Amino acid sequence: MASIALAPGFEPLPSANPSGPPTDTSRWVCVYPPFLAASKTLAEGRRVPAAVAVPAPGPHAIEIFETCRLLKFPAEVDMRKCHPRDNFMRGRVRVKLFQDGEGKVPVREDVTSRKELFMLIAKHIPKFRELHAAKQNAIAVSSVQGKAQAKAEAKEKAKGKKGKR
Repeated sequence: MASIALAPGFEPLPSANPSGPPTDTSRWVCVYPPFLAASKTLAEGRRVPAAVAVPAPGPHAIEIFETCRLLKFPAEVDMRKCHPRDNFMRGRVRVKLFQDGEGKVPVREDVTSRKELFMLIAKHIPKFRELHAAKQNAIAVSSVQGKAQAKAEAKEKAKGKKGKR
């Protein structure tokens, strides 16, 4: 899995199985960004209704991954992959929809199909964007306040030197 740089304030991306042998994700559901993008048509690969689809800018693979984490789904992101009909929206997220073992026992009882998973992710991406924006604003405000405080301290220190001459 490729390493990915995230915005400040977000912890590093954990693997679906941080301890032990690598997890076989070949049976997990693939979610490509065009599946959820409002700018795409059904022929271009959109898998959710236009009313539910994520508005422009279309979803990014990292947003899909982080949304899956918020929804408590095991997921892995691969930025080297892309949708066959859209080479410009990079990234693919594999989501574990069913438990390992016999039968199809869903990870969450309220999501039992791929379509329901796509709809749930598409509905929660705007909420993730709001949360992410709030975190970014908090980081920016604290950064500005820290710089202003450092500047005030430097100014105060400079005043002290002028008086001693």
